[in-house]
This record gives sequence, C-alpha cells and structure tokens, in this order.
Amino acid sequence: MRGQQSKRADTGELIANALAAAAIGTLQIGVAVSLATLVFVGPLSAGAGRGAAGFILGTSISLLIVGTQSRVRSVISGSQDTAAIVAAAVAASLALEVAPEQSVSTVLVMLALGAVFTGVAMWLMGRYGLGSIVRFLPYPVVSGFMAGTGWLLFRGGLEVMHGQPIELGDFFDLFSWEDGQFLVVGLALGLFMLFCVARKISGVMISAAILATAIGFHLIARSVTTLEVLERDGWLVGPFPEGAGWKPVGPTDFLDADWGALASNGGGILILVIVSILGLMLNLGGLEEVLESEIDVDHEMRIAGVSNLPIAFGGGLISYHLIGDTTLAAKLGVRGKATALTIAAVGFALFLFGYDVIALMPRAAAGGVLVGIGLTVLYTWLQGSLRRMNKTDRSVSALILFIIATAGILTGVGVGLLIATLFFVFRYSRVDPIRHLVAAAGRSNVDRPAHQRRMLEAARDQLIAVHVQGYLFFGSITRLRRSIAGHSGEGQQPPRYLLFHFGRVTGIDFTAASGIGALAASLEAQGTTCIWSALTPAVADELSNAGVDLSTAHPDYDHAVAWAEQRLINAAELRESQRELPDAPPDDDHPAAFDGFDHLESIELASGEELIAAGSTRRELYIVDSGRLNAVTQLDDGRPARLRQISEGSIIGEMSFCTGAPRSAQVVADGPARVRVFSRERFDHLLRTDPAAALEVQDFLMRRLAHRLSDTSSLVRDLMQ
Repeated sequence: MRGQQSKRADTGELIANALAAAAIGTLQIGVAVSLATLVFVGPLSAGAGRGAAGFILGTSISLLIVGTQSRVRSVISGSQDTAAIVAAAVAASLALEVAPEQSVSTVLVMLALGAVFTGVAMWLMGRYGLGSIVRFLPYPVVSGFMAGTGWLLFRGGLEVMHGQPIELGDFFDLFSWEDGQFLVVGLALGLFMLFCVARKISGVMISAAILATAIGFHLIARSVTTLEVLERDGWLVGPFPEGAGWKPVGPTDFLDADWGALASNGGGILILVIVSILGLMLNLGGLEEVLESEIDVDHEMRIAGVSNLPIAFGGGLISYHLIGDTTLAAKLGVRGKATALTIAAVGFALFLFGYDVIALMPRAAAGGVLVGIGLTVLYTWLQGSLRRMNKTDRSVSALILFIIATAGILTGVGVGLLIATLFFVFRYSRVDPIRHLVAAAGRSNVDRPAHQRRMLEAARDQLIAVHVQGYLFFGSITRLRRSIAGHSGEGQQPPRYLLFHFGRVTGIDFTAASGIGALAASLEAQGTTCIWSALTPAVADELSNAGVDLSTAHPDYDHAVAWAEQRLINAAELRESQRELPDAPPDDDHPAAFDGFDHLESIELASGEELIAAGSTRRELYIVDSGRLNAVTQLDDGRPARLRQISEGSIIGEMSFCTGAPRSAQVVADGPARVRVFSRERFDHLLRTDPAAALEVQDFLMRRLAHRLSDTSSLVRDLMQ
C-alpha cells in the first residue's frame, strides 16, 4: 500500500514538473525573444537573431546556476524585462551616435559590461549583507518606476510588432490599417494576458495563449500566403542576415565597439546596473510574501551575481529570480529543482539547434507578450499600489510615470533617485536623532558605598548622557546641537561630562561626523569632556577621519558612565559639595551585625575566578572586604556583558538570599578579591539566638532592595521623559 502511494506521489510530482516546465518554458523562451527584439529594433535589427539566441542562452545559464544553488524552493530565473527597458533606451542612444557597422557590436559590449558590473555589484552586496537596502527606498518612487516600466513595455511591444521605434506623437498613426494590421493579433494576446491576471486565471493559460498565437498565426497566414511574403512584409522576427548567428562577445566585438559612445552613455549603463539590483531585491522581497517563508537575501544575491558573469560573455541579458514564474511553479505543485533544469535544457537545445525556429517567431506574438506584461504591470499599479498611498505619494508615483513616458527611462530613473534623496532628507530630518537625553551620574551598574552615591546624586547633572539613534547625516546635527543646548538652558553651567551613546546608530556620513567633531570641540572649549560609547568600527573610523578625539571611547554605555562617575567622585568640586551637605546619615552598607561575624567563612579570589554561577540556588550573602567583582551575563552572540560592578564594602546576593530564586547572573572577580560568606542558615540561627541582630540584618536588606528599586524607577522615569 505504501509503495503504491509513493508511486502515485512520484507520478503526481512528475506530472506537475512536466506541466510547469512546458508552461514556464514557453513563457520564458517567448519573453527572451521578445526582449531581444525590443533591444535590437529599427537600425539595430541586424543583431536581433544574435541577441535572441544570446538572451535564450542567458536565461538557460541563469536557470542552471540559480536553479541549482538557490535556497528558494522551485525558484525560476531568467532574462529581466526591467533590465531590457533600460538596455533598450541605452541601445537606442548608442544607435544614434555610432556608425551602422559598429552599432551591433557596441550594443553587445554595452550589454556585457552591464551584466558584469551588475554581477559583481550583486555579489559584493550579498557578501557584505546589503541585500535589505531596498527597504529604505520610498514606496512612491519604487511604484512610479514600476508603472513607468509597465508603460515602456507596452510601448516596446507595439514597437516590436511595428518593427520601428514609436514616439508619443506617432500613436494616432497606428490606427490606420497600414500600420494597425500588424498590431491586432498582438494586442489581442496582450489583452488576454491582462484578463488572466485580473481574473486570477492560471499562468498556464498565458503560456498556452503564447504558443497558440505563434502556431495559429503560421497556420492561418501560410494558408493564404507564403513564408517568403511574411518575411518580406515584416510579419516575422526573422529572417536574420547571413552570418548574424550567435557567437560569444569576444575580442572582435570589443575592438569594433565605439568606446567613445560607450563612455558618453556610462550614466545609462550605471542606471542599468542600479535598476537590475533594485529589481532583484524587490523580487526577493515579493517572493518572501508569496512563498510565505524567509529568504536568505544575501545568499540569493551572491548566486545571481555569479550567474550574470558567464551571461555577459554569452551575449545575454541581465538575469535573476522571476517572481511571476516562481509563483506559477509553486501553484503547479513544483517542489524541487527539476523544472528549472528541464527548462534550462530546452533552452540550451533551442539555442544550439533552433536558430531558424527563432526567426519564425511572429512579431505579433513577440510584441504581444511585451504588451501583456506591460498592461499587467500598469493594472497592478492602478489597482494595488495607488490605492494604498495617500494623495501626496500618489502624485509622486504618477509624476515619475509621466516623466518616464515623456522623457524616457533614463531621465525617469534619474528624477526618481533625486526624489528618493529628497524623501530621505525630508523624512529622516524629521526623525529626532536623540532617543533619550538624561542626567546619568549615579546610573551606572557599579555598586558604590552610600557616601559615594550621595556624591553622585549631588552632581547628577554633571554627567549628561545623549542616546543617539538612526542614521546620522548632515540634517541630524542641527537637531542634535539644539537638543543639547536646550537641555542646558541659558545661563546654566555646562555639564562636566557629556556622553554620546551610539548603541542605536546604524551609520554616519562624513558631514555628520564633521558636525559632531565641531560640536565636541565647542563643548570642550566650554569645559565639557565628551565621552563615547558603543561605537561600531565603521562609525569610529568616520569620527576619527573627521578629527574627533576618541581617547575617551568605551565599549559600552555602562563602562562609559562608570568611568565618568569615578572622576566626578574624585573631583575637587564634589569633595567641596560633600562638605556643604548636611550631616550625612550613617552608611547603610555595613550593618553592625555583619561586623560581629569575624568567624564567617572567608574566600580569596584570583582575577577572573567565579564566585557565583548563574542559576545557582545557594542562599548566601557575600560581603566584599577587598577588591572588585563583576556580575556578568552572556549576550546572544556569546560576548559577556557587565550587569553590575561590586566594589569593596558592598554586599552581593541579597535577592536570592531573601527569595531563594536562582541566581540571575554570574559573578567573577575583577582582580584579586576577598569576600566573607553569610549563609541563610546563619541568619536563621541568628533569628533564634539574637533577634535584635537578625532584625538589623533584615532592615539592612530591605533598605538595599528599596535602593535598587529606586534606581530602577529613576532609570525608567529618565527614559520616559
């Protein structure tokens, strides 16, 4: 029975993979040919055959590498329409600048350079964990760019069917029968694709429609005319010129290319790289939602980058993960890598043996695919993106679409990046770079004698801690300066120490680092010492390069506060302020009851030796006679973090002593130390033999716990202000 069930499951999986391979493979090959005819159109049409073969080869290479190395189940990758839109714009610009005999080689070299630069950039971003940077782009800019891409794909599809570039002013001319006859079938295919998406009909129907359009066109057209007439009148992608078949992008192409024109279009190539990287990150983010699983974005970026390097020299188009085809594969029940490898094998076979078949692709089918993709992108923008945005964001998104439609993709992307920068400056400048600004004297995790605590309380405003947050840029410094000045107030003495805590800072640019350096210099001139804590290596480097003195930098907030507190305690003004205080109450750190216990067990500790293990349930108090100890815990990354420093004369372990709860932290000696042990059994004996002494110990413990609670409440109050 189990064997039969397993056999049926294997058969079902085989059918699912075969159906997916047929549907997605048809779509992939059709799109690859369509994108090639989009790039190599008009004066570049002589390279359409070589381009189509190269794009099919590139898709197959991408499927092979990404399909086998990806950690995303049933992933499908291939040539990208967004990359084709930018590449087509750059190619059109090159065609106007170079000699006709150099145009195809120049465009192929441009595609190769774009793929190499994109591949290297993707790999580096994945290597250094920058895969999530797209989340910082304003959504209106991204949606406007995607809408503009949809429009250009729609227009590009019309150009493929028409066989020539089309300007906005030429659209009305397309309605004449002389031109419109080339568009009818393709527009019908595009509208059917839109209908399938709008009605959520399976993508298998789209693949079937593409195949039916190509085959049906030949069956009907060749029943009334000949193949030679169809080729002569421009109904087919081919025929391709003799000798225009595929060959790798090699030395001959690099020698024939017009490098001056390539240099003048360097900005377009850069935009091609940027758009491709953004497209990959957006697709990966979309796949996380569709597949409802977390994706290792950095790993996927690295393998996409690697796959584009051989694609470059094969004459292919930038390729990476496809969200639509991967979703279709998942819906068809594909679980493994067999579908991607099957499509890759078909692509390689068509590349090797089907060059003449590519030439037979009807322009109506090639252009109709682009029209359908463009219409579905615009439909998704109208029905989804716009509805989720407010009026201002809608206006920005529509503006970018308008600029792309009227001025072209390169100008549109440039304006979009400018708007994204303005969004960043405007919105991020409204985020307060200061999370908290508090008086920090007495707030360290150092257990101090009562008289030192009173000193720090009297000098509470002599140490101000500024908790900085976010990404610091030139717009952050003005608010930082104003907040610090506002805290001090006019006519007040500046604090003796100002601590900048960078624990929540994600990054800093040079202008912000220079501004902080100028602010620190101004504070130093007023007698305020600046202290720094939790600086990442990158932030520390920026501050150092800006001339900031980091000699007072500390690894974390607690060490920085403790460092300043100790200097405040030692300062002459604090000693004078202590003399001006009313008679201080006696210290509560050394109850007389403990002083009478000379026979308590004494423990000598070496530096780093453990006194208390985390989780221990021993109900003991420890009196520190000499030295210092640290209460530490382990962070998630394994690094130790100091919770508290216990100095000479302090008591350790009162919470567990009273409640019996397990110890919450490990306690180790910070240098040689000696402690005495007061056990719970000793206290219980004291209750029976000397109730007055036991009451004194109990009163002491209550004051200690109340003091700890007061410190915690003060910290919470400071953070809430």
